[in-house]
Amino acid sequence: MDVTVNNALKAYGAYNAEFAAAANRVNRTNEKPGTTESKGVAGDFDSILQAVKDSPDMHGDKVADIKSRVAHGSYHISSSAVANKILGEFYKTNG
Repeated sequence: MDVTVNNALKAYGAYNAEFAAAANRVNRTNEKPGTTESKGVAGDFDSILQAVKDSPDMHGDKVADIKSRVAHGSYHISSSAVANKILGEFYKTNG
């Protein structure tokens, strides 16, 4: 699986939902916060976050090329292309 911002956000969203469910279970059973169950969810998220941080940059050559062109003033992008990409991602995630 490629590590992308979208994948990281999905993992974060899953973490939030699972953490909220775990907190509800803790409150319903009068368990103290910090039980093994809630630590497990937080530990899972920490593991995912560390994996994202440790993953190699998959497009380092492209990034270096763009940085160089920006520095030299030769990188130009169409504003309509940016707008189309933003709207496309918005509609993909918001149906």
